[in-house]
Amino acid sequence: MSTSLDDRSDVGTAQDLSFTKDFAPIPTQEWEERIRSDMRGKPLHRLNWVSVDGITLRPFYRQDDLRDFEHLADDPVALVQPAADEDEASASHPSAGNKWSIRQDITDADPSDAAQRIAAAVQGGADEIGLPLFAPPLLDSSAHMNRGIHVAGREDLSMLLDSIDLSQTGVHLAGGPVAAVLLPELMDQATSDGQPSELRGSVGFDPGGSLATGSITDPTVAFGLAAESVETGIEMRNMRTIMVDARPYHNAGASAVQELAFTLGALTETLDQLTERGVSADTAVDRLHFALPIDTSYFVEIGKLRALRFLATRVVNAFLDQSESNRTVQAADLFVQAHTSRRTQTVYGAYVNMLRGTTQAASAIIGGCDVLTVAPFDESLNGPNDFASRIARNTQLILRHESHLDQVADPGAGSYYVEAVTNAIIEEAWPLFQAIEKAGGMLEALASGTIAEQIAEVREKRRERVDQRKHVLVGTTHYPDVDEQHLSDVNKANHAIPDGLASAPDEGHGPEEHSPKAVPAVSGDDILEPIVEAMNNGASLRDVSAALAATPVGGGPGIRALPSIRLSEPFEQLRLRVEAYAERTGRTPTVLLAPYGPAGARSARANFARNYLGVAGFRIVEPISFDTADGAASAAIDDGADIVVACSSDDAYSDYVPALREALDEGESRSLLIVAGAPDGVSDNVRPAADHFVHLKAPLLDTLRSILRDLGIDATV
Repeated sequence: MSTSLDDRSDVGTAQDLSFTKDFAPIPTQEWEERIRSDMRGKPLHRLNWVSVDGITLRPFYRQDDLRDFEHLADDPVALVQPAADEDEASASHPSAGNKWSIRQDITDADPSDAAQRIAAAVQGGADEIGLPLFAPPLLDSSAHMNRGIHVAGREDLSMLLDSIDLSQTGVHLAGGPVAAVLLPELMDQATSDGQPSELRGSVGFDPGGSLATGSITDPTVAFGLAAESVETGIEMRNMRTIMVDARPYHNAGASAVQELAFTLGALTETLDQLTERGVSADTAVDRLHFALPIDTSYFVEIGKLRALRFLATRVVNAFLDQSESNRTVQAADLFVQAHTSRRTQTVYGAYVNMLRGTTQAASAIIGGCDVLTVAPFDESLNGPNDFASRIARNTQLILRHESHLDQVADPGAGSYYVEAVTNAIIEEAWPLFQAIEKAGGMLEALASGTIAEQIAEVREKRRERVDQRKHVLVGTTHYPDVDEQHLSDVNKANHAIPDGLASAPDEGHGPEEHSPKAVPAVSGDDILEPIVEAMNNGASLRDVSAALAATPVGGGPGIRALPSIRLSEPFEQLRLRVEAYAERTGRTPTVLLAPYGPAGARSARANFARNYLGVAGFRIVEPISFDTADGAASAAIDDGADIVVACSSDDAYSDYVPALREALDEGESRSLLIVAGAPDGVSDNVRPAADHFVHLKAPLLDTLRSILRDLGIDATV
């Protein structure tokens, strides 16, 4: 007989308590009845949460729900590998717990500046260093705003590596194909400095991802370069030279399920292509690593990472069996690098990115990543700087040393909710992956546009949710700081983008010094050797990048490059237009809030209007209230208001709005009159008097664009 939720009167003192006797299990039905009671009869499903994938998650789960979960069908799968003994624990991970390494990417253009920042990063707590390589005109999935280190050749690479103790600090070459191109240089450097086996880290080149982003247009070149990379780095047994990257799909707007399914498709394609080119199955698996972006949906991202380990292990083991290997890979054997999401970063309210980065980092750590990169909070706007880099490192250091997330291996295991999320993603991602395989595989899906079309559907859903304010971007689409301005920062950042624009990130490493050098046409049979020879003759990484992206002779498969988005960009462009208008005219468009009537209604609608219109960066004047429409009109004329917003109750609008319109016209004011409220809630005489209505169901972006057009603000930034 179970113990009732309300029947606890017979429980003894703390010394006498028995968990099995005094805290008997409570049936699920009784929990649900209590919830319904608290909800005053509303249906329980009202508490369900539906993701952008269509995955439905209940408000709570119990142990019985775990019985049918595939990843827990036998013994629980260890998704994070604890240290076997204290000898395996490193100085940065002293206990056999949740071992992850703190990585920091260095994006200074000048190699000498980058070398100094590397030293500061290691001294500041970074375990591993990422070296994004600058190679316009292409953007790799790991790059942002084409920032990266201008590595011309051996001397620059040596300068960077000399600033790193390779026996203690991992090195990750990033930048897509050009990272693979510099692998021979890295190999030579490691060999001259000692044993290449001491070097640990990765090469950030994903052949499938390069095709998806347009960095390479010829599949034979992409996978040929991958195969040569494996062979070139064969002596660097701790250097993972083949990446399977989920970021191209994530950055294009994909859902968690799509990211996982497409990553599995890319994994399968890569393993097949490598073995066709003579790379053994065991070697391919040994050199494999995954790059996974982490969004702000806390539990979904934990589940996504755990689901990746489970499903990727299934794919890898099926591949090994097919190759007649005697080896079996465990989920914890996979090497996963997590990166905080570029898609969620904002330019306005950039300090909020610190909070986003923290929740993303916690998801990655609890989900069981091996290496984690937290992007600087102002990465979407500014170049590298000490403060943002330090905060990015300290985010992880706090989670390690103060939140103690390093103490427990696989901390999500056994959590009913986390296991339910993991299972839901597995159940949705695996059939989508199988559909891709059935239709011809990942290359066919990219070439046919299937991947782009499926992602586009979700991307539009995301944008609609932001536009409807169902998904809030704090500081951008809600609670904006109307005094914040970034036009000059954006102009400076745009001028810092090399390859033909006005100026370069750093004097001495800019495009104005660049004279293109010929790089011979590359083919899938021989790629690295002619490229290395061309670089020895003066070709730059930019020349190499252009050659790799060139359309192959006879045409390619016609893969359309996936876009790379940030959800806040349309709203930032809107606000930058207002800033540009203010710069040209010498005045920022002014909004006068005109509260009137009942205190509750006028205050609530004034607050709403301030937040709504503040998204555009207007100057907002906020009096407490007006007693008459004439008083509000006089204030608008005195302030030179471009917009007047009536803030009151629907009933009060029937007299107030027409009178306010008349008073503005009599004063020859050209102000737009906006009503805070829905048009279907007001009387018929209100609608003709109003130029716009702002309310909960009014699409934010379209409404603000319409208001700007009426104000004559049409110039682009």
